[in-house]
Amino acid sequence: MVLLQTNEIGERNMRERINRLAKGIVDMEKPALTIQPERFDEEIQAGELIRKELFITSDNSLHSKGLVYSSNSRVKVLVSSFGGLRNHIGYEINSRYLEYGDVIEGTFYLVTNGGEKEVPYSFRVGAGISGRTLEQLKEPKDFASMARQDYEMALRVFEYRDFVSVPFMHQMHIRAVYDGLKGHGNRYGQLEQFLIALRLKDPVRLEVKDLSREYYGLSQVEEGEIEIRRIGWGYLPVAVQVDGSFIQIMKKTLTEEDFTDGVCRFPYRISPGGLHGGRNLGTITLETMNDTVTVKFLASPVRPVSRTEGREEGWARPAGRFARYFSLRLDYESGKHEASALLDQMVEELEQLRMTGGPCMELSLMEAELHQTAGHREEAMSALLECKEDVFNGRLTHPGYYCLFQYVLLMLQPDEEKMKSLIRLLEKYQQDWPEDYLLFYLYTRCEDQYCFENPGEMLTQMKVLYGEGCHSPFLYQQALSLWNDAPQLLYGIGSFELQALHFGVRRGLVGETLAVKAAKLAVVNRHFQPLCLKTLRLLYECFPQRDILEAVCSLMIRGDCRREQDFKWYEKALEEQLSLTRLYEYFLYSLPADYNHLIPREVLLYPPVSHVRLPAACRYDSLC
Repeated sequence: MVLLQTNEIGERNMRERINRLAKGIVDMEKPALTIQPERFDEEIQAGELIRKELFITSDNSLHSKGLVYSSNSRVKVLVSSFGGLRNHIGYEINSRYLEYGDVIEGTFYLVTNGGEKEVPYSFRVGAGISGRTLEQLKEPKDFASMARQDYEMALRVFEYRDFVSVPFMHQMHIRAVYDGLKGHGNRYGQLEQFLIALRLKDPVRLEVKDLSREYYGLSQVEEGEIEIRRIGWGYLPVAVQVDGSFIQIMKKTLTEEDFTDGVCRFPYRISPGGLHGGRNLGTITLETMNDTVTVKFLASPVRPVSRTEGREEGWARPAGRFARYFSLRLDYESGKHEASALLDQMVEELEQLRMTGGPCMELSLMEAELHQTAGHREEAMSALLECKEDVFNGRLTHPGYYCLFQYVLLMLQPDEEKMKSLIRLLEKYQQDWPEDYLLFYLYTRCEDQYCFENPGEMLTQMKVLYGEGCHSPFLYQQALSLWNDAPQLLYGIGSFELQALHFGVRRGLVGETLAVKAAKLAVVNRHFQPLCLKTLRLLYECFPQRDILEAVCSLMIRGDCRREQDFKWYEKALEEQLSLTRLYEYFLYSLPADYNHLIPREVLLYPPVSHVRLPAACRYDSLC
């Protein structure tokens, strides 16, 4: 309400002035200025830049304007000109390099359309740290006591330039430690190392229970937490590093606020979307300035099976019963081997399984599909009739088997309407069973033309399958086939792409163009992944290309690989004259102890390597 009344008064005054000017009446009235405060007399701290404000208002609603100057160079007006009814003039006081008792005196000079004004000021430097706190520090233990009670206060004292004047800093060894730490690294870390070096405190340690954790039979995200107990006081930055795509964390750094009564409950998640079919190993590493704790994880999408488990309807299901058949089937699907010979081998393998393990629904379905593929119509129909009852009874729990039965039957007895009905059924089942690769495979077989015309959409569906927990090698092989035909469809190296490439390179399913494209994309990833490095090394063995070697060495440097077995890769990079940041350093870090060849001149001339210890066998004198 007050603001509205003020605006109305201002508009009325302005209207009156316009009318007077229109009549030829020139109003020579000046603005009535009020300056707050009229004088400054305050105490400030030494070694700081302090910002304050001066307020100038016009009491008779006339526009004011002018300039402001300061007579003392330690008081700087930020913007010297002003204009308006209400003005805020900001200024800055520089108390750096002043001592207790110093006084900054001067005057603000204002030249305005309302006349000249002066505002005197006097700023006294108070006792602050130099006058009060430093006098209390007689012995190192006094400083340690301050740090334990108020770490922030101790840090300010440690950074104050007069800290070197306290009595205990006159001791040579203490001053040497201080000079060595000052200005190097984190501010809090400098103080922490100073206190530890003077044996005023012990390093902060972390204590974690259950350093090994196992998860089996994962079908959904599992949540857990790590109880981290803090031992000791002081600076505690904890960097959290994860190795394993199936482990998810919410934070990568822990601070004081994350600990309550010395305990932090650090949450994590185990995602089945990042698991492959076997045993998945990963770690969460907690690193402080002086301590490292590693929690190991083992996860698997299946639960361990004892020797007495796995029997159904009188026949045993050993884990590797169909292993050789599926291996032959992978070779057949890859198209890199003679199809007729592989078909004969697969038929023979299934016959051998029937003889040793007896008939079952899965075996009969495999035989039916295989005989249909090989063109053995009668054998395929016989196998379908054998498993028909079991398939129909289990259609609610095993929809993939039911759809496979219908697909083989339609291949033997084609019917366009029934094929359309099967496609609709597959689309429905894929929504209800998103992790079942068999449903996706059958859908691609039924809609082969659509999949051929939309490879990008197929890859998107494959990533969804992988995220739902499907880690079938047939899925990887199908994705590799698309990438080899169109490498531009590979636009990132995520968990799915990495698993597929690692599978493909071991079976010779990755083409050279795809390998180079994958190497270039791998370098872009910010985080180091051991499986990515392993895959790239295998790719380089298949295709010794410069781009792949550069990606290998980049990842090794990012992962701090400096073992002797890593040396050969850095040596190859130097031979190829690759330009990589810190390549020369890691060449020397990984240098074998028995290395007795000449060190390349460009390595020794590189400035940062002067601190790296070289093997005694290396000959410097022969470089000249």
